[in-house]
Amino acid sequence: LPDKPGELQRVAGVIAVFFLCAVPLLQMIVSRVLFQIAAAVVQPVSDKRLIRGLSGAVRAVDLYIYTVGVGALLFISSIAMISAFTT
Repeated sequence: LPDKPGELQRVAGVIAVFFLCAVPLLQMIVSRVLFQIAAAVVQPVSDKRLIRGLSGAVRAVDLYIYTVGVGALLFISSIAMISAFTT
């Protein structure tokens, strides 16, 4: 357990920020999975261009997830450092 009086609130704040950042990431992961399922379902009956387009959308969402994840990680680490160095 934290030994300083305000430390518990800072830890709770970092955890809250983590969950606020996790919700959009989970939404993007679900949309990526849905794009991939859509590409797999229409592959036998569709044109190759449509499959390439859906696969490109999956790659774009992958990059977007990576970008948002790195931004969230930097944001959480900066909040943690700021709360650790303030009294």
